[in-house]
Amino acid sequence: MQIARAFLRHYLKNGARQKGDIINGGSVSYCFVALSSLLAIKGGEGASAYAASKAGLLAFTRALSLEASTIQKRNPAENVSFRANVVLPGYVHTPMTKGFSDTHIQKLNESIPLGRFARAEEVADAVAFLVTNEYANNTVLNLDGGLSAT
Repeated sequence: MQIARAFLRHYLKNGARQKGDIINGGSVSYCFVALSSLLAIKGGEGASAYAASKAGLLAFTRALSLEASTIQKRNPAENVSFRANVVLPGYVHTPMTKGFSDTHIQKLNESIPLGRFARAEEVADAVAFLVTNEYANNTVLNLDGGLSAT
């Protein structure tokens, strides 16, 4: 979180530009994407501290988005935009889930409407979308195979 704030301060207050940062119309766009968790918005048994930290990351990203727009409004001539978004993955095949028993994975898959865990590449695709879509700001993207709807 401190890195994101330092990034925001440096690039928006100082109007710093790097070669290759120029986009349409001569403006510059930066995007912060946080990876939180579905547990930021949906309870999970035995994961209260984890869920609290992920909910904090969600709130931080939303506040960062607002802080950035305030700085941008004070410096409209800078032609710099800073966006902040967050992805809330559900269960993903990662080292964190490798320790789950086959029975536990089967039970979890049965609770996910798409019937499976996400692949890491699918999470990366969501991040790429948020980075490249210039209107995506303060976007909270559930990437959970429909689990948040249950």
